[in-house]
Amino acid sequence: MKSVTVGLFSLVALTIENSSQALPKLGLTHIIGGVEADKGEFPWIIGIRRGKVTVCGGSLINKNWVLTAAHCMSTVKEAYFLVAGDHNTAIFEENEQIRLIESVYNHRFYNHDTFQNDISLIKVSQAFQLNDFVKPVELPPAYFIPTEKMTIAGWGYTTPGGNRSEVLLKAVVPFVNDSICAQDYSGEFFPSMICAGENGKDALYDSGGPLMCYLGDHAYLCGITSWGDGCGELDKPGVYTEVSYFLDWIGNTTSSSGTNSDNQFVKVAASTVLLLVFYVL
Repeated sequence: MKSVTVGLFSLVALTIENSSQALPKLGLTHIIGGVEADKGEFPWIIGIRRGKVTVCGGSLINKNWVLTAAHCMSTVKEAYFLVAGDHNTAIFEENEQIRLIESVYNHRFYNHDTFQNDISLIKVSQAFQLNDFVKPVELPPAYFIPTEKMTIAGWGYTTPGGNRSEVLLKAVVPFVNDSICAQDYSGEFFPSMICAGENGKDALYDSGGPLMCYLGDHAYLCGITSWGDGCGELDKPGVYTEVSYFLDWIGNTTSSSGTNSDNQFVKVAASTVLLLVFYVL
């Protein structure tokens, strides 16, 4: 099975037009076989939160936009908000920046059954202030060939059914050739996907989070955590949306603010203080 500066004193009431699809089962966060990351090691990583719960991950691509998985944002019915610069989710840290969601743009051909085109852009309510702990990730060039070793990062469970980690975790995982992944997931693997992982190391349920490729001085966002079969199981690597496949879509959406039909709009209404106050206390 496929498995604070603005609005701090507001509860975000979100509604999405035409959002009747159910959220897939990839809604929690797990880094199987991970170790604690250094503070500021992944300054682009975003926690998509509801209260103190990390619903999904994301990656900051510029001060106004966050890239994540479409299945994370297909049915936003709760008050979600974004946290950058975080390391320990149990405490409010001085490097954290909190933003509300202004709008969400899911790929128009996202398929919640096959996870094809599992990519989404979030426009924030106010630009993030960039510094050593909050900075955008570099997108890969077109036709980028993934590196042999890649890095996943996020918050979550270190073992299936275990305890949730309060600190940011990371794990190094090997790239899995497309032909091998197509065999492992016969009929379910598509050209816009890449695979990574090995027995005992995976990012299943760390939905929307980054898959990083390090090449020379560059840290490229190679993939977006999408789906998988089990957690770190043999011959069942994690499957990721291949970012280089969607460079035109990313550029067109961010430059036009989603004025074409490739989107779902999220309307933000500020009403009460409860949710974000609960988060920072």
